Amino acid sequence: MRILAFVVCFFVLDTCWSQISEQDSIEFQELSGLNLIEALKYLDRNYEIKFSYNPDAVKDIVVPEITDSVYSIDVFLKICLRSSKIDYEYTADTYILYPRQSQPPLKKKTFTISGQVIDKNTRESLPFASIAVPSTKLTATTNTDGKFTLMNIPGDTLAVQINYLGYMPLIITLRDKTSDEILIFEMIPQQRNLPSIQVIANIQQLIDINSIPSQFTFNPAQISNLPNLGENDVFSALRRLPGIRGGLDASSGLKIRGGASDHNLVMFDGITVYHVDHFYGFLSAFNTNVIKNIQIDKGGYSAKYGGRASGVVNITGIDGNKINPGLIAEVTTLSANVRAELPIVPNKASLVFAYRRSFTDVFQSTTYKNLFNNIFNSSIPTTDNNTIDVFGGSQEPRYVFSDLNAKVNFMPSAKDVISLSYYQGSDDVKINFEGSRESLTRKAVDDTNWGTRGGSLKWSRKWNKRFFTYANYGVSLYKSDLQAEDSYFFMNSDTLFSRIFYMQQNKVNDNTLRLDNTFEINSETRLDFGYWNSDYEITVQAQNQNIIVQDSISKARLQAVYGELNREIGKWNLSGGLRASYYTGTDELLLEPRLSVTYPLSDALELKGAYGIFHQIIRRLNERSLYLSIPETWTLSGNKTVPILTSNHYILGFLYAKNNWQFDVEGYHKYESGTVDFLLPEFGFATGDLNQFNIGGNRKILGLDVLVKRSFRNQNVLLNYTFLDSQSKYKGVNNDAYFRSSGISAHEFNAVYNFEVKRWDFSIAFVLSSGEPYTPVLGTFVVTLPNGDEQQFVSLGALNSERLDWYNRMDIAVNYTVPLKKGVFQVGASIYNVYNNLGIKYIDYYQIPDDGSDFYSLGQRDILSLGFTPSLFLKVKF
Repeated sequence: MRILAFVVCFFVLDTCWSQISEQDSIEFQELSGLNLIEALKYLDRNYEIKFSYNPDAVKDIVVPEITDSVYSIDVFLKICLRSSKIDYEYTADTYILYPRQSQPPLKKKTFTISGQVIDKNTRESLPFASIAVPSTKLTATTNTDGKFTLMNIPGDTLAVQINYLGYMPLIITLRDKTSDEILIFEMIPQQRNLPSIQVIANIQQLIDINSIPSQFTFNPAQISNLPNLGENDVFSALRRLPGIRGGLDASSGLKIRGGASDHNLVMFDGITVYHVDHFYGFLSAFNTNVIKNIQIDKGGYSAKYGGRASGVVNITGIDGNKINPGLIAEVTTLSANVRAELPIVPNKASLVFAYRRSFTDVFQSTTYKNLFNNIFNSSIPTTDNNTIDVFGGSQEPRYVFSDLNAKVNFMPSAKDVISLSYYQGSDDVKINFEGSRESLTRKAVDDTNWGTRGGSLKWSRKWNKRFFTYANYGVSLYKSDLQAEDSYFFMNSDTLFSRIFYMQQNKVNDNTLRLDNTFEINSETRLDFGYWNSDYEITVQAQNQNIIVQDSISKARLQAVYGELNREIGKWNLSGGLRASYYTGTDELLLEPRLSVTYPLSDALELKGAYGIFHQIIRRLNERSLYLSIPETWTLSGNKTVPILTSNHYILGFLYAKNNWQFDVEGYHKYESGTVDFLLPEFGFATGDLNQFNIGGNRKILGLDVLVKRSFRNQNVLLNYTFLDSQSKYKGVNNDAYFRSSGISAHEFNAVYNFEVKRWDFSIAFVLSSGEPYTPVLGTFVVTLPNGDEQQFVSLGALNSERLDWYNRMDIAVNYTVPLKKGVFQVGASIYNVYNNLGIKYIDYYQIPDDGSDFYSLGQRDILSLGFTPSLFLKVKF
C-alpha cells in the first residue's frame, strides 16, 4: 500500500513539475551568435523542447542578435529562419524544420504511403516498428521485414512519426513526398557517441508496452545494463516483468501466467527451440549479441500462432550489416563470445556469424563455482542441510555450454527478402558420484550432452502496397545423450564387485512450414490468413550392457489454417479470428476462436481485452535434473499417453500513458483441462515415467499483472506486481476438490531502476516474492498388518496447504562505456543477491534409519537459493 501511495504521489508531483517547467522563461539572448544546431541542442537538453531537422540543411545558419523581447520558440525560430530557405511547423509536440517551397504542392484529399524502416548504419530492417500520423488515429506496425503501408492519410498531413525500441524516435516530413514513392525511414540507434539529431526523446527504454492485450516488445540492447548472473541474459531480464515468474533464482525456460515453461512457443528466426536454456535454467540458450527484437505474448494471442497453451516468445535475429564489416568480442566470468558481420553484396546481402562458449572446463570463476554448487546441492539428495563444495575434492565436475548462430540475408529485389538461418545450442556435463550401500561402495560417472540444433529458410514478398506474404520452413532437433557407468566395489577395498553400463538417448524432431499472408483491405480493415504444418517425431532409446530397456518412436502431424480480421469501427479496434487445426495423434479437429479488443477512453487511457482457446499436443513431463542425469522427457498427446491440453484465456485491462508515465494493468482468468502434474515433489524427482504423474486434471488460474514505467531523460523506473492464484484438481486426489498448484508464488513484486550519467550506467533491481506451496509432513505411524507384521507410513497434511517463507533479493550493476573512433568499448560488473539472503526454494524429506530397527525417522532438508555472486564482463564493438 505504501508503494502504491508513493507511485501516485510521484506521478502527481511529476505532472505538476512538468507544467511549471513549461512556463519557465528562456533566456534566448544567450543563444546569440551560436550555430543553429547548437542552439536547438541547448533548448532540447535544458528545456526538453523537441526538434526534427536535417542537419545538412541548417548547418550554415547562425543565430542572429536576439533581444530580451523574444519570449517564445515561435518568435525565436522566425528570427533565425527569415533569411534562409527553411520553414518550420509545430506538430506532435515537435518543431519540424523543412525546406521552404516556392509553391506548395497540390495535395490529394487523401493519399497512401508505403515504405520500410531500417537501421541507418547497417541497412538492417526493423520489424514491429510503430508508424503514426500525429493528430489522427492512423497507425501501422512494420512487418517482419520492416515494411508498412498507411492508407487514407489526410492531404494536409505534414509528417509521420516512427518509434522503435532502442532507437531515436523520428519524425519525417511528407511535404515533398508523393503517393507513388517508396519511403525509406532510416533510424539511428541510441548510443552515447551519437549527436542529438532528429530526436524526439533520448531515452533508453527497456520495454515497449503494446496496445495489443498482453503483448510487449523487449529491447535486447538494454540487457547489458541490468544485473545478471555472469551473462547478459535474455530470460533473466524477462523474468523481471509482470506475469513471468522470476522470484527465487532461475528455473528452466519462462513460466508465464501460471503455465509451465513448455507451454510457451519459443521461436528464434522461425526455428522452434525446445531446450531454451543453459546451466539447468540459470541462463538462456540465446546469445544477446545476435538478437534484434523480442516480442512476447503472455496470452490471448493472435490466430497466427498455435500449438501452445500459454504464451509466445518470438525472437528475431539480426540480418547483418549490409554496408560495413562489423565485429563484437565479449568476455564474461563464464564465457567468451564473438560476432562477425560481413556485407556480401553492398545494400543487398549480408552474413552474420556468432559463437559463444563457456571456458568453465579451463578456468573456474567464483561465479561458475557458486552456480554449479547451488545446482548440485539442489539436485543431489543428502541427509542434512550442509552444502557440499564439489570443487573441494580430487575430481571436479566438467561442464561446458555453447551456442552458434549463422545467417545469410539477401534482398534480390525491393519486394523480396530471403534468409537462411542456423542455430545450435548445447550443454555438456561429466560428473562423478560416490556412495555406500550395505557392504558395497558405488562409484558412478555420468557423461551427458544435450541441446537443440536447427535451421530455417525464410522468403517474404511485399507484392504491392496492400499484400504481403511470409513463408518459413523450420527444422528443429532436440537431442539428449547419456552414457553412464556404475561400478560397485567391496567396502574398504579396490576389489570390483560389478560394473554396469547404461546409455539413453532422447530426441524431439520438429519440421514446421508456415505461410502467413496480410492483405490491407482499406485503412480500417486488414485480413491475416495462413497455413501451418508441423511434423513431430519423438524417439526414446535406452539400454544397458545386456538388454534394450526402452525403444519407442512416436509420430504425429498438426495441420492448421487460420483467418483473422482486424477492423476499426469508430473508436473500437477489433481483431477476431479462427484457427482450425487437425491433429493426427487423436484424429481430432481443434477449433480455436480468438478475439482482441481495444477502446480509447481518452488520449491517455485505453481499455483492452482478449479471449481465446488454445490447444497443446506436445508436452514436457519433467525438467532436466543433475541427479542421476535425469533428462527431459517429451511426449505427444494420444490415447495411451496424455490428453490434449486445452486452455481458455479471458483478459481485461487498461493502459494509461501520459507525461512519460505508463500504467499497464491486466487481469486474467485461465481455465485448463487435460493437465499433468507430478505431485509431492518433496519426496523425489520426476523421471518421465507416466506412472509417476496425475493425468487429465483441471486447473483454474486467476491473476493480475501491474506494470508502472517512467522514463526520464537519463533514468528508467520499472515497477511491477504479479498476483497469481492457481488451483488444480484431479480425480481421486484431495477428495476430488481443488488444491493449490505446485510451483506457484501468489505474490511477486519487482523494481528496476536504471540511471545514466555521462558514460556510466547504474542499475538496481529488487524482488520480493511469497513462498511456493508445499505439503507438510506431520510425522510417521506404524500399522500392524493382519499377519502380525508392522509397516511404517508417512502422515501428510493437506496437499500444498502450507507455503514457504517470503523471499527478497537485491541485485546491482554498473557499466562504463567508452566511445571509440569506430566502435564502442564497454566494461561492467554485477552483483547478484547483494546482501546474501538465502531463501528456501523447496523442501526435501529423507529417511533416517533407526539403529537396530526396521523403522526410520524423517529428516527435512531446505533447498536454498543462490547467494552472493559477483560477475564481470568486457565488450568491444567495431
